[in-house]
Amino acid sequence: MTGRGLSQRHVCQFVGIHRSTARYRSQPRADEAAAVALMREYAHEQPMYGYRIIAAMLRHEGFRLNRKRVDRIWRQEGLQLPRRKTGKRRFGDSTGTLRRASRPNEVWTYDLLEARIEQWRQEYNHRRPHSSLRYLAPAVFAEQARLSLNVDWTLGAGQDGTRALFSGQAQ
Repeated sequence: MTGRGLSQRHVCQFVGIHRSTARYRSQPRADEAAAVALMREYAHEQPMYGYRIIAAMLRHEGFRLNRKRVDRIWRQEGLQLPRRKTGKRRFGDSTGTLRRASRPNEVWTYDLLEARIEQWRQEYNHRRPHSSLRYLAPAVFAEQARLSLNVDWTLGAGQDGTRALFSGQAQ
């Protein structure tokens, strides 16, 4: 500022700040270096701990640091936790390609997946009641409908052949 022919007082007055603010130089605390070293040690020992747990551990050790200060130091030191993976879990090979079996019993994980699907299909179709089927399992409902169906295949005098009697529905 003074190199351009302007005084510090005039520049601070023009910008609208106090001269003490312009002259301020932050001074690191005496115990901050030890706290940072201890933070790095804790982060190395327990890589899944975040800055909040580390802050509690530092307070337990006797350092007077609040959570926000620990968070600032944590970010400055580059001690961020790795991002959580949110990808979909896939079955089989990690490359995503399905391997074909070259000999018996080589690829067995796909068979387990098929067994789980078949178990679900059996549960859904044979044991689980459905509200739309009068709270009966689909297999039971189909069996009752089959037993109650009585179709008249013979043509008598004055019949048109399209008549089918559902004796179970009339009850």
